[in-house]
Amino acid sequence: MTKKQALEEIVSQKVNELKKIFEECGEEMEWKAMKTNVYEEMSNNRETKWLKSLDWNLKLKEKLISLAESHDVIQQFTTLNNEFTKGE
Repeated sequence: MTKKQALEEIVSQKVNELKKIFEECGEEMEWKAMKTNVYEEMSNNRETKWLKSLDWNLKLKEKLISLAESHDVIQQFTTLNNEFTKGE
């Protein structure tokens, strides 16, 4: 497995993990909206058009991860998860 393939696998797993959290929190529509916004932003950005022929899909997923991790849903999920594990 090449470094690029390994990175793509890790990034894809992270995207799936974040998507699952949004779904478990009942925020499927918010996930879809973020995904659409990231796609449109990158598609419309002239500076990133060259990425389509290179690593555009990977960059799209990385940007989605960054946006999702800073979202309130993930912040609340992390806080609740941390509080739960402290109580054990």
